[in-house]
Amino acid sequence: MTHLKKHEQETLVETKTANGKPVKAVLPEKSTAVSLIPGKIRLADVNSACSKYNGQFIDGTDLELEVISYIEEFQTKEAHEIENLAVVISRGRALYQTHRAKSERSENIIDGVETKGKILQGKLLIIEKTLLGKEGKQWVDHYTQTYGQKSLRSAQDYMALGRIPNIIKYSPIGKERLMEAWRATKILEIESDDPIATLLTQHDIPFNPEDSQSEQTMTDLKLGIAYAVAVTKIKKAELKKEIELGVDPGLVKRLISDGETISNCFINDLFIINREGLDVNRHLEGLCSNEGNDDEMLSQIKRVERLPRLVANLKDAVEYLRQHSDLVARVERGDISDLETCVVALKRLIENESSTE
Repeated sequence: MTHLKKHEQETLVETKTANGKPVKAVLPEKSTAVSLIPGKIRLADVNSACSKYNGQFIDGTDLELEVISYIEEFQTKEAHEIENLAVVISRGRALYQTHRAKSERSENIIDGVETKGKILQGKLLIIEKTLLGKEGKQWVDHYTQTYGQKSLRSAQDYMALGRIPNIIKYSPIGKERLMEAWRATKILEIESDDPIATLLTQHDIPFNPEDSQSEQTMTDLKLGIAYAVAVTKIKKAELKKEIELGVDPGLVKRLISDGETISNCFINDLFIINREGLDVNRHLEGLCSNEGNDDEMLSQIKRVERLPRLVANLKDAVEYLRQHSDLVARVERGDISDLETCVVALKRLIENESSTE
């Protein structure tokens, strides 16, 4: 049995395996010192840590104190009250840049540590699921009853990560990007003892975290993974639609570096550009240069393409009202009149267009 600290109280919980065999376990309850219950971390505990914090996370206690001292000295002063204003401003900039760099480093470390922790939690749940012999809805019901419904989706993500071979060493990448990378390996049907490494290799993304001489930055790595995921999503869409867009990977990389998100909507725009007989790469170049030459045309086309969706939604609404006649009284007659007017106007536009052809 796991040994609990003196300030922790024991709670006996009981569950059953898939074959109905009862299983008992002892879990720690709320500590009298610090809350250890997921989802119930006390504000007082967090506030205590924050109030005592002096830059330990950024490995710069002296720096933290210097920043606080600078702020206290100059935050209420006007420029004319300060001697050697240029020196003071220069010192403030130096403090900002140093503090920002150290904070960014700390944020990446914390993100990596947190991701590692989530992966380990996922592995713990995988073991529990295996030992209980529960699958599908049985496991979902068990998880919900044991840990709560709210965290189910996240737990499923952590379990998915926990099943990836050699995943722990990729913790510095962060949970969200690891999930995206994992989905990309599925799209590409990568089967290996290190699928993430295979994905990175396929896209010439170096990953040598133990090489202290390497100049690779976290930004380089994360942008590389975002690029790999983006081109994989584009490839998947091309295969599904059986259309080759001929996208220049270099332009995709530039857009990602500029902060563009290659979403499903973004990719759908590329297919619209292609369908209209325009150059996809010229469109991407316009986005890179902030010209956006096709923005107006895309907006017009997408407004028209919303019509079938609107019609489908209207049909669903009518069918729903047919099945729930008590709600018909809630429909405003004026809205129906407006709808009839719009339909008549649309039919007239189509008829006029046909007569001119």
